[in-house]
Amino acid sequence: MLLTDPNFSRDLYPFYTRVSPDWYESFSHFIPSSDFLRTTRGMLPVSWDLRQTGIWIHTSPPDQILPEQGWKIHISARPEDCKQILEKCTSVCVRHKVAFKFLADPFVFDLIMTKGGTRESGGKFITLYPLDTRHFRVVAEDLCETLAEFKGPYILSDKRYKASQVVYYRYGAFIGYPQISIFGSVEVRLRSPDGTLVEDGRSPFFNLPRWISDPFDSDEIDESPDNSLYLKDGKYRIEAPIQFSLTGGVYKAVDLDTGRTVIVKEARPHTNVDNNGVDAIGRLKKEYRLLKKLKGTGITPEPLDLFEDWEHLFMVEEFLSGDNLFTALTGWDPEKADRLIYVERLYKIWSNLAYSVKIAHEHNIIINDFSPGNVILSQSEDRLYLIDLEGAWEVGVDRAYPLFGTEGFRPQKGVHSQSDDIYGLGRLMFNTVSSMNSLLTLKPMAKQIFLDVAEKSARLPSRMKDLLLECLDEEEEARPSADEILNRLNQISIVSQNLPDKVDIGVSSDFLRNTVCKILDYIKSNMSLDRMDRLFPADPAVFLTNPLSIAHGAAGVAYTLSCLEGKVPDKVISWMLAHDISKDKYPPGLYLGLSGIAWVFWKIGLQKLALQLMKTSANHPLLWESPDIYYGAGGFGLACLYFYKETRDEYWLRSVYILKVLPFDMRCGI
Repeated sequence: MLLTDPNFSRDLYPFYTRVSPDWYESFSHFIPSSDFLRTTRGMLPVSWDLRQTGIWIHTSPPDQILPEQGWKIHISARPEDCKQILEKCTSVCVRHKVAFKFLADPFVFDLIMTKGGTRESGGKFITLYPLDTRHFRVVAEDLCETLAEFKGPYILSDKRYKASQVVYYRYGAFIGYPQISIFGSVEVRLRSPDGTLVEDGRSPFFNLPRWISDPFDSDEIDESPDNSLYLKDGKYRIEAPIQFSLTGGVYKAVDLDTGRTVIVKEARPHTNVDNNGVDAIGRLKKEYRLLKKLKGTGITPEPLDLFEDWEHLFMVEEFLSGDNLFTALTGWDPEKADRLIYVERLYKIWSNLAYSVKIAHEHNIIINDFSPGNVILSQSEDRLYLIDLEGAWEVGVDRAYPLFGTEGFRPQKGVHSQSDDIYGLGRLMFNTVSSMNSLLTLKPMAKQIFLDVAEKSARLPSRMKDLLLECLDEEEEARPSADEILNRLNQISIVSQNLPDKVDIGVSSDFLRNTVCKILDYIKSNMSLDRMDRLFPADPAVFLTNPLSIAHGAAGVAYTLSCLEGKVPDKVISWMLAHDISKDKYPPGLYLGLSGIAWVFWKIGLQKLALQLMKTSANHPLLWESPDIYYGAGGFGLACLYFYKETRDEYWLRSVYILKVLPFDMRCGI
C-alpha cells in the first residue's frame, strides 16, 4: 500500500524548473519582475510593511497583529485585468487598513492559472486578511462594489460574495498552527473552541469548520456551482470522475435518453488563458468543432453534444474502451517479451499513429499535443484513437498554439506546421521504445544512443530506427510526411531473427564504472553547504518536506556515497548534524522521516544518534497514522528489523512483533 501525498503531484514539477535552468529550485529563490510591485508600492503609505515570501508579495499596516485564523477574502482575475484589479484592491485595503498579499508578477500568475495548477488555490490572485467578522463584512462589501465590472475564474475552495465575479471568501488559517504530517509536509491547522487542532479544509469546494457559520447565509448570495450528479436537466448522469484539473473535470457518464456510456469533458471560464487570449471554454468549443470535422474517420472519438450548465461548458463524446498508451506500455517489458511479438506490437502502434496523423493532416488539422496519455489503444490493439484535442488547431481557421503541449513531446521552438507535428509524432514513437523523452530535451543527440541500443538488442529493426531518426531530425525539411511514414512502414517486413541469449550492446563494465564515478563527482561538486533547505539538487518535494530524508534529502545521497565509495565526506555529515532533527519537524516514516534517517546514520557511523532517532520514531504521534511502508508503520517495522540485525537487541524485534500481532485499529491504545 502506498498513499499519495495530497500536497504534491507530478503536475507541479514544471513549476520548479522556472527558477533555475539546471535543476529543480524552490520559489524562495524566485526574483519577480516589478510589474505588480510597482503598481502597489506607489499607493501604499510609507509606513506599511512590504516583503516577498516565495511567489507572494505581502503587505500590512504598521504594527498590525493578525489573528491566527479567521475569514479570508480572495480576489480572482483574468490576465488582462490584473493591474487594474490590484490597483483598485490596494486602494480598498489602504482605506480599511487590511493586510493583504498578491502573486509576485504576471509570470507567476500565468503559472498558477495553468491547467496543472492546483484546483484548491486556482484563481487566487489576491488574499486579504480582515481582523474580525465586522471588518470582513465591511471590506467584502467595498470590494464587491469597487470590482463590480470585472470577471475572473471561480475559486473552488471559496464561496462567491453576492453577485461579484471576482470576490470570494472562506474561513481558514492566517498564520494558523503548523503541524508536521505523515507525508513530511507542514500542514497549517485550525484550533477549534475546545482546543483541538483540526485540518484547514483546503478542498476544491466550500468547506466550513464545524463550529463556524457563514455570516452571509441570510444575505442575498449568488448561486454556487451545482455539485449534482446530473447535467443538462437530467439527460446525463455522472458515474465516476476520470480526472480533475484547474480547467475542469473529465467524467464517465450515462446518457439517460439512450442508456449509452459517454465521456463528459468540463471547461471552466477564465481558466488557463493562453497567449491568444483563449480560455478553457474557447478551447473546448474548438475541440468540439475539430472532432466534428474528423467525425467518421475513426481516429478520434465521436462528438455527441455541447452544452452549458450553470456557468460551465460541457462536451459529450463517445466512450472508448481500452487503455491510454501510457497504461498500455506500463508493464510492457521488452527484455522478457518474445522479440518478434514485441516488434510486431511496436510496428502496429507506429502504423496506427502515422495513419491517424495522416488523416488529421489531410483535414488541415495540426494535432500539436502528442503524449501517451492522449492516445487510446483499443483492447484488441488493432485500433488507436487520438483524444484531448485541446491544443490542436485547424490551419487557416484557428490561431496556432506553438507552445501548448506536453514537455518532452514537441520541438524546442514549438509547433508551427505539419512538419513540427511529425517531430511530435516521432517523440511519441520514441517513447514506445524508451521512456527518456525528458532527457532528449536536455540532450537531443541522446536519441541516437538509445535507439542504437534498441537496435542491437533486436527490439527495433534498423529501417524503423532510421525512419524514427528522420522524424526527429532538427531540420524541418528533413522530416518525412505522415503519408510517407505510413508507406515506408508498410514496406518493412517484420521477421524473426536468431540471436544469442545475451546481446552485446557495446556498454562495458569500465564504461559503466566511469559513468558512475562521474555522476558521483558531479553530485559532490554541486553541494550547497551555505543553504539549509537542501544540500544536493533534488526532487522538488524536498522543499515541501525536509532536507534530510532518504527519498529527497541528504540522507539518501549519503547512503549512496557510503555504499559506492565506502565513506561519506565529513562536510556532508556536519551539514546533516547541523539540523534540528525532532518529531516536531520530521515524520516517523522510512523514506521521508526519522526511521530512514536513523538507518543511514547507523550505516555511516553515527550509531548513538541513530538509536536515539529510532526510539523517537517509536514514540512518534504519527507512527500509527498509516500502515504504509513508505510513510508509515510498515517502514518503521522494516527499520526495526535492520536494527535488530545490526544490534541483536530484542527491543527492536519486540517492536516488530507489536506491529505484526496488534490489530491496526488498536494503534491509538499503544
